[in-house]
Amino acid sequence: MATIVKHVSPANLARKSSNRACLGKSGRSLQANANSFTPRTAKILTEIAAVRSGQKSIPARQTATIRRTAVGSVRASAAAGADVEEWSKAARLVRQEQLEGQALDVLQKTIDSFERPAFPCALIAGDVVILHLLHRLGALGDDPKVKIVFIDTFHLFPETYQFLKDCEERFGFKAEVFQAAGLKSKEEYVAKHGSDLFITDIDEYDQICKVEPFSRALTSLNVDAMINGRRRDHGAERAHLEVFEDGAPVKVQPLAYWEFKDCFDYLERHGVPPHPLHADGFPSIGDVQTTLPIPPAKWFEYGGERSGRFQGLKNRDGSDKTECGIHVEDAVASSLSPPSSSLSPPSSSLTPPSSSLTPPSSSLTPPSSSLTPPSSSLTPPSSSLTPP
Repeated sequence: MATIVKHVSPANLARKSSNRACLGKSGRSLQANANSFTPRTAKILTEIAAVRSGQKSIPARQTATIRRTAVGSVRASAAAGADVEEWSKAARLVRQEQLEGQALDVLQKTIDSFERPAFPCALIAGDVVILHLLHRLGALGDDPKVKIVFIDTFHLFPETYQFLKDCEERFGFKAEVFQAAGLKSKEEYVAKHGSDLFITDIDEYDQICKVEPFSRALTSLNVDAMINGRRRDHGAERAHLEVFEDGAPVKVQPLAYWEFKDCFDYLERHGVPPHPLHADGFPSIGDVQTTLPIPPAKWFEYGGERSGRFQGLKNRDGSDKTECGIHVEDAVASSLSPPSSSLSPPSSSLTPPSSSLTPPSSSLTPPSSSLTPPSSSLTPPSSSLTPP
């Protein structure tokens, strides 16, 4: 008669051996081990010791239950001494490396697959990350593989104009600057459109200062792939972004799956300074009159980066304003139409606006300077990058 041999895998055999080691080799060792655990675990180990020494008898099913509970308690006690914080840091670092590698791969694929890619850059944290990634790939320089586009709305912060010059020098590129058609300065803009158009008709203001120059940039440069810094954690219309979006031009979001804090972590890790206004409490930086500082504790909440933009402003249909108009379907579609002969070419120089910047209206008064520092759980970037 053939003998039936039950196969035990090496993994199961090792696990059973480990369990036996945890429970001890004799009733005496179990009794000794019991003194090192919680009262509940000690009681269980004592019962097992009594059974093994012949002093007590219990059903097999209950024995198995006690054994599983004891082993679990032993393992839990061992895990309690683990450095969970270090594990989390290590896991986050792995995640950052994966995101960084993916972004580099996306940008390289874009450079290899398209003839005229461009990057409209607003110099916020994520945009500076992309500039650095492109620089690492050798895509900038005197003969750039990717054109850097900058939209001068005539209403940007003075620090933004200076930071553009700093980035041009640091990464070795010269931005293609586009402004409102037929206008060369804020004074000319105010003389033609007034100083409060952004209040009386925000959509018209966006069309003149942002959408039209942006569309003209894509058309005049014949862009076939538009790199941008939009991410899912911006929320609203951006909540379900993919890395690539088909269209004319194709949209490329290399940071689509990143979070806002990832951008600061990257800049800190690579020693790249961000826009100086981040240190003044601005998570996102646009026009002077529509950008407010936000308490840093809210920066890393879902949608927190853009929470200081367009506060209190409405679209023509009455909905809350969340986009300036550039990253909407109509704006990109309009870039397919040839520009009018009266439209201005990109500006060869960038002049900061005069000191008479239009301050925010009373409804847009920024919060007091006593900004609350972010909580420790958010672990903001180091001093060179830490918001106040």
